[in-house]
Amino acid sequence: KNKMKKQILFIISLCLTLISQAQTSTPPSSGDGSLNNPYQISTLNNLAWLAEDTTRWNKNYIQIADIDASSTSSWNSAQGWLPMGYATGPTDYSGFSGKYNGKGHVISNLFINRPSGYCTGFFGFTFYATIDSLGLTNVNITGGDESVGALVAMAYNTNITNCYSTGNVTGISTVGGLIGNAFNNSNVQKC
Repeated sequence: KNKMKKQILFIISLCLTLISQAQTSTPPSSGDGSLNNPYQISTLNNLAWLAEDTTRWNKNYIQIADIDASSTSSWNSAQGWLPMGYATGPTDYSGFSGKYNGKGHVISNLFINRPSGYCTGFFGFTFYATIDSLGLTNVNITGGDESVGALVAMAYNTNITNCYSTGNVTGISTVGGLIGNAFNNSNVQKC
């Protein structure tokens, strides 16, 4: 009986650990994504909600709190955060094209381990987007070939203002601490 109780307690403990490390998606409690009423991002679960659906990538967002992303190290079979936006060729891409205003807040401890990935960063690919006043601190990002950056891996005609990053970013080509590749009239100011 004692052995059975220990086994049951071990299984319960294991399940609780896995549940606590699971990726959860939660819609923001305020906003509708319009310019006058942007979605208000306050948790990592709100960011997961934003990232999981490409139809949300053309909306407006403001971040209203600092967010600790350290649990991303256990997401997606330990590959971490799945970047918002991708581009694998001239006709195969989907970019974040909305507006994200961090309002001076920080996302800390973001983890990505995709050594064979393409467009690896918090935003993988942005397309006619605006990103303002966001800090990423203590990032640990490993990408593969072509475009790796903490904030944006590949920025196409994107305005990025008042942003910064700290931590480690590793990749093979077009790697940057903040932005891996900014082109086609992208504008980076006060970063």
